[in-house]
Amino acid sequence: MAADPEGMKYCYEFDIVHFYDNIMPHFVMYCLRRVFKDEHLLTIFDGLLHMIPQGISKGLRSSQGLSNLLLSVFLDHYLKDMYGVRYYYRYCDDGRIFSGFKLALWESRGIVHEQTAKIELEIKKNERVFPTELGVDFLGYVTYSSDKVLLRKRVKQNYARKLHKVKSRRRRKELIASLYGMAKHANCNHLFYVLTGKTMRSFKDLKVAYKPEDGKKRFSGAVVSIRELVNLPIVVKDFETGIKTEQGEDRCIVAIEQNGEPKKFFTNSEEMKNILAQIREMPDGFPFETTIRTETFGKGRTKYVFT
Repeated sequence: MAADPEGMKYCYEFDIVHFYDNIMPHFVMYCLRRVFKDEHLLTIFDGLLHMIPQGISKGLRSSQGLSNLLLSVFLDHYLKDMYGVRYYYRYCDDGRIFSGFKLALWESRGIVHEQTAKIELEIKKNERVFPTELGVDFLGYVTYSSDKVLLRKRVKQNYARKLHKVKSRRRRKELIASLYGMAKHANCNHLFYVLTGKTMRSFKDLKVAYKPEDGKKRFSGAVVSIRELVNLPIVVKDFETGIKTEQGEDRCIVAIEQNGEPKKFFTNSEEMKNILAQIREMPDGFPFETTIRTETFGKGRTKYVFT
């Protein structure tokens, strides 16, 4: 919405009446037969779909996938592929379509009604076309075109009532953790404080990092061979010694950056270890720029050095 405010100026909001209760199993079986050819598997699906007299069971894990397949075949692909609807989002039976023109959304509404009627489903009467600047209520949040996200009013009210009512310390902690899980994805720091009395801090403000039990540093980036770095400019960020590898113990791993990409390499060069140790003692020694060169010594042996 923030990236294309004109293209998502208006929204069509729809929901299906008693979705799971009104699904007809034979329509789902039609979709399944388009995907699967194994008759034994289809027989199992048929049994799951006919466990209750009407609709499909809400308690089965398979029901969500089967209902999504039904709408994928009869609704999603029609809107996206046949009619080229660009901004279409659906979670289960709850859908949103966006466009820069109201007329296009009313046309999409007609398609939605036509396709759902084919599988004997009905759209709720509270469907509407409205400007997105009023806020799009979807999946527990209200999202605005200004890139602002708030919790749905009903969600806020439910948390407020529960936190006021619950006396159990353990249950209250669970509710606060649940609220935090919702509020951290929205602009709700003040709301979280008002309801819980606790401030919600950003992870970066906590200034914590993983501390391995062995005390060794962990570096990001792919492992490369030192031979691949010869004669190329790199930035050495940090290093760690005493690393055990398949080539032996007491190896040194060096964290580098090449063309802005983090990488690392292993070395057993005493010269490199010694130089890196000296640089660590210097104030502001790391990071530093360098180029790795090769030098020949002894009887045709090669070593790698910083230059």
